Amino acid sequence: MRIGFDARMINHSGIGIYIENLLNHMLPMDRGNQYVLFGPKNMLKQKIKGIHAKTLIVDCDHPIYSLKEQVVHPVFQYRVNLLHIPHYNVPIFFRGDMVTTIHDVNHLKHPEFLPNQLAYHYAKYLIKKACQKSKQWISVSQSTLDDVKSILNVDVVKGNVIHEALRGDFNLNGGMASQDYAKSKYSLPERFALFVGTMKPNKNILRMINCFSQVRSKTGRSMKLVLVGKTFSNHPEINQKIQEAVAEGWILHLDNVPHEDLKAIYELAECFLFLSLQEGFGLPLLEAFATDTAVIASNVSSLPEIAGSGALFVDPENEGDIKRKLLDLYNDEGLRKELVKRGKKELKRFSWDKTAKQTLEVYKKAVGNG
Repeated sequence: MRIGFDARMINHSGIGIYIENLLNHMLPMDRGNQYVLFGPKNMLKQKIKGIHAKTLIVDCDHPIYSLKEQVVHPVFQYRVNLLHIPHYNVPIFFRGDMVTTIHDVNHLKHPEFLPNQLAYHYAKYLIKKACQKSKQWISVSQSTLDDVKSILNVDVVKGNVIHEALRGDFNLNGGMASQDYAKSKYSLPERFALFVGTMKPNKNILRMINCFSQVRSKTGRSMKLVLVGKTFSNHPEINQKIQEAVAEGWILHLDNVPHEDLKAIYELAECFLFLSLQEGFGLPLLEAFATDTAVIASNVSSLPEIAGSGALFVDPENEGDIKRKLLDLYNDEGLRKELVKRGKKELKRFSWDKTAKQTLEVYKKAVGNG
């Protein structure tokens, strides 16, 4: 069987991790099928170590959500028995068998964060079309599958929940920065809470900063907040709030941290804050679990499903609850140690080998062999 895989988003933060790790685990265990990877050729050769003799890489840089990807996608030139699109931006004119991965429906759950109604309707149309056109589709969490069903009224009989996992090199020591190196390079404070992710409204950044500021005033102001992730010009209120706190000296914002330095920053953090209003999976939870970092997480969306017993949960819209739990974690070393212990246990539920095997089973079902 000849399987096409749209890998154009290999450099994206969340979906790129999914593409890289899935291919690196799936290709070595499936040498019977031929794979055609569509994406940036040099980057794919660099990041995908599992490429074998039956793998063909087709250079493709068509922007996502563009007319070009719909009209002149190279998949139309290559005869594949099955096409896997790891996002909902499916080529709607493709007539062959297809599998799609839906990572989240954040835009549909919180349309207030979109720039306009057109963006909402475009996302809604594409996600629904992706599920309808696909022979099978994958959701990275039960929460996302339930959202697709309730919001889009899509029949989930073709839906398959397949969890993601910790990125392949995150639990390895080789090639990773030491704690001393990271502390010096980024001028990290002695005690700090950590957030890793994009500075977008669905991450609940403003409420997190407000709550942390108030809790900090009750703890002798010794704790600081380190934010790791990109800001966006279309969210000026978030950017302004971060800049003000940076100027006051109690927030450190690191815009672009190389992957090899990130593990050490997690390890140095006293706790990890993940107060999102909506998530499709929540990969940073697993990163915190892997680095013995106590976690406070939202009790909504996919986060209880992924964190299990490994997090102290809060209502992400209740500032009183957030502040109480922050104080509890700050003052109770025993609680922090217990959460770390539970997180390690929860982490064992996830592996990319498992994800790859389940994905191959979905491929078989999609072409009628499952």
